[in-house]
Amino acid sequence: MRITIINGSPRKNGATAKLLKEIKSRLEKHEEVSVSYYDISSKPIQTCIGCMRCYNTGICHMNDYAEDLNAAIRNSEGLIIGLPTYVSNIPGILKNYIDRGHFVIEQALKNKYALSLVTYEIAGGNTALKTINNLFRYSGGIITGSILCKVKFNTNPLSDRMTDRIYQKADTFYNAIRTRKSKRIIDVILNYIAIYILIKPFVLKSRDKYTYVIDRWKSIGVIR
Repeated sequence: MRITIINGSPRKNGATAKLLKEIKSRLEKHEEVSVSYYDISSKPIQTCIGCMRCYNTGICHMNDYAEDLNAAIRNSEGLIIGLPTYVSNIPGILKNYIDRGHFVIEQALKNKYALSLVTYEIAGGNTALKTINNLFRYSGGIITGSILCKVKFNTNPLSDRMTDRIYQKADTFYNAIRTRKSKRIIDVILNYIAIYILIKPFVLKSRDKYTYVIDRWKSIGVIR
């Protein structure tokens, strides 16, 4: 069972990282689990320029850390993304990667299980959580749960209560993958609307610009 964890914080040892590493430790108690942990700030990720070449080739012409993360997700059965709130939403360094991540149109998370984690101090936690869960949802992911942690700046988030909650969510995530739990009906409906009603008709009108996307859709059953 291969799982990718992405720390979407610019801080490698902040509250978000501490919680994610606790999840990693919990998951690795299972012998069959292999966890790859990535700090999004480890290497530079260039900004998407909107050239749309990836829709034809499947990869970005800027071959940097974003493509390493994409490969890790592609080869995993589960994805966990953790992030702090910046200006009451997701941090720019994570958004920069999401723009390069081949997520929604390519349905990169089709049949993959997802868990979200957000830390915040004052406000915006639910906003950031909604943003990342919508990314999972519209990318075809199977959401197993979410963790929202209110924590003061530069303090340890691992209270006994939060640790128990972390373990419960990690166990739910693991069991969902192990048993191949089905997607919630509401997520099925929202993903259907995003892909079949909004995106698919648009893409099929410009097939020559979306060669890879169409091939990808054929491989996962979006179109025949």
